[in-house]
Amino acid sequence: MKRLIILILAVAAMCLPFFSANTIAVKAADNVAAYTLDFDDVSFADKVSAAFVPEMYGGEEELNAHWKVEGGVLQRVNDLYGEDVTGNYAVAYLGGCYLRYFELSTKIACGEKGLTGVVFGKNDLKLRHFADGNAVYLMSGASVELAGSTITKKETSSMFNEKTGYYDFKLVLCKDYVKVYIDGVERIDAVIPEELIRYGRIGLFTANTDGAFSGGVELYNLDEHGNRIELESYTAVTGVVATEKNVEMPLSDGKVKYAYSVQPSGATVQGVRFLSVNPDIAVVDNDGYIHPLKAGVTEIEVITTDGGYKDSIVVTVTEIIPELEGVTLDKTSGKIDGIGGKLYLSASYYPEDAENLGFKWSTSNTKVAIVNNGTVTAMGEGTCVITVKDYYGNYSATCTVTVEEGKAEESTQKSGGCKGTVGTGLSVSALGMAAAVALLKRKER
Repeated sequence: MKRLIILILAVAAMCLPFFSANTIAVKAADNVAAYTLDFDDVSFADKVSAAFVPEMYGGEEELNAHWKVEGGVLQRVNDLYGEDVTGNYAVAYLGGCYLRYFELSTKIACGEKGLTGVVFGKNDLKLRHFADGNAVYLMSGASVELAGSTITKKETSSMFNEKTGYYDFKLVLCKDYVKVYIDGVERIDAVIPEELIRYGRIGLFTANTDGAFSGGVELYNLDEHGNRIELESYTAVTGVVATEKNVEMPLSDGKVKYAYSVQPSGATVQGVRFLSVNPDIAVVDNDGYIHPLKAGVTEIEVITTDGGYKDSIVVTVTEIIPELEGVTLDKTSGKIDGIGGKLYLSASYYPEDAENLGFKWSTSNTKVAIVNNGTVTAMGEGTCVITVKDYYGNYSATCTVTVEEGKAEESTQKSGGCKGTVGTGLSVSALGMAAAVALLKRKER
């Protein structure tokens, strides 16, 4: 008898934590109010922000452009003048909700074709394809699928018996799992990469179909373990405004802060990202500073994390070229030994980043030396002045060159010096030039 009593007490002790924990959990759930959205509510349109996404790109429009609410039903209407809606997504985002882990319940009816379901957890839902990993949808067939490029495993989809009317739909998203229930039966129990579960808006959507939702929406905020917790105070973003529409910045000025304001100023999520249409001209870092890269014009967008609202500015990057202040030569004097000898002068301008259209060279006496692009060739004994000027002739520098008798060979010195070298003999070209000069002197006599 004693053994039986001890056994009963032991079993009771083992079960006590289980019952206590469940009791506390249920009580906590009862004390947490759900976020509810009633489709019959006359103010329903004020409680959602609708987005229409043609061909997977973002575009904000009024709710009644793509949805109608009648008799407690949210119905997608054909929005292209009665034509097929292939490639078009319509989303009704739940207002006041920006969650990471949640439990959502509603009723879903599939259209004749396409997808009808729930999108969640991406920063810019309006600007992304819904198959990026954050969509659960029903399709005629009947089947349900958790879509995504990195979660295409067998457990992310399920088929079940098709019926006429609405399916009870429940989605539970936590840190460790995603579960989907259809008519009270668990159809999906999958693990998805945590990086795909971000804070974001939650929306009801249809694609290529006249799908519908009924019975409203019931939504609970969950912690990472699946416990219901109170919804945090949330103010949705309604837009973003770039303060300056046109920004001009010199290439040499470093960086300029992108000025913008998220609307309203008290919005819960203030985050934005930037997009440069031409990143070769300018880019924006994570702190919002514009960095010019080369002269030109580009448009840079600012896009809100919450809602994907955007505005843009035009950035013009200019390159200011300083005015020329002078020219210089590497030598101010030099000597060449022998007719036909050469010396090489190097010209430069300052400041170094000033515009340079080239140099103009001249000699004061062609009988002594001639010059071609800095190369001075001795023609006869004597002294002359080699002058270099900028393209417009505003600045100049000179080098005094003396030519003395003697035998010369062509200098191999390419730069840096006005002094020629004396060889042991004359080249054929030098001899020819010397003969021509001698003949010229005879005629002058």
